[in-house]
Amino acid sequence: MSIEDELSILCSAGKLHRFVPMFAAPKERRVIYVSWDIQALLIDSWSGKAQEFRWGYVRADLESFVRDPWITVAADSRRAGPAYMAQLQPPRDETWDIRCRDPQPGIRILGRFALKDVFIALTWEERLPLKDFGSTEWKEAISRCVAEWNRRFWNQPLTGSYPDGYLSGAILQ
Repeated sequence: MSIEDELSILCSAGKLHRFVPMFAAPKERRVIYVSWDIQALLIDSWSGKAQEFRWGYVRADLESFVRDPWITVAADSRRAGPAYMAQLQPPRDETWDIRCRDPQPGIRILGRFALKDVFIALTWEERLPLKDFGSTEWKEAISRCVAEWNRRFWNQPLTGSYPDGYLSGAILQ
């Protein structure tokens, strides 16, 4: 079974949702599929106004992935600075994060690539509790993302040359 078949089955079962920008894009350059948990927070499962406001910004960050011609990618995930995305350590885990920094507290959307330009957003974390990169909390967050992938997919995530093997329009920062 191909990864495309798996995506179709998971979407039909409601276990993944294709992220749809709020306003029609002239050209969708990339695709994001999100887990049910992330989809719920993007739509309406907020605990209050502050969370609703914060997840509105997350939605805008995900729309950037779909629409923008260029995506900044950290040359070194331990010093990602203002980069939009980073491949987390160790690279063999094939786990990436989309870095939703504004407004505080920052949120990290963790996922893996199924195909070039097809990102599967599986888990999310508030940034502050993750502490310094390489902490136990970071390792556990990456492990949760990998476990979510393994729970859903038979196929392995995409592997490739960094970053062009994963993303069109990637700019190292």
